[in-house]
Amino acid sequence: MKISLIKNKSAWIVFAYDIFSAILSWVIVQELVGIKHVGLNILQILFVIIAFSISTKIFRTYASLWKTVSVEDLKSNIYSVIVGAFIFFAIEFIVDRLNTVSRSEVFFFPILTLVISLAGRFFTDNS
Repeated sequence: MKISLIKNKSAWIVFAYDIFSAILSWVIVQELVGIKHVGLNILQILFVIIAFSISTKIFRTYASLWKTVSVEDLKSNIYSVIVGAFIFFAIEFIVDRLNTVSRSEVFFFPILTLVISLAGRFFTDNS
């Protein structure tokens, strides 16, 4: 069942959860991998919000309620995370030439984002 983001409160909750999972993933990856970083870069958090807002809107991952999970829903979430991470790193490249991002962050950030995003969908009670 496809849902419009404008009309449905639960769609906004799923949208916000997707953005939150990306932010949480970036913070965790920064803390675990980012040895050269000092503190949290608020500009990078803003870039994560922008990138994943765009990808979530493009793939409409908020639009399906996961009472029944289909392969198409799973694929759209995977594509959304990949595109969101690509947009984020593209913005980072344009702004900072990826000087503050390590290769391991590029690898682990999308994986952790996908795990957190899907975990929230699988462990929620949709009744």
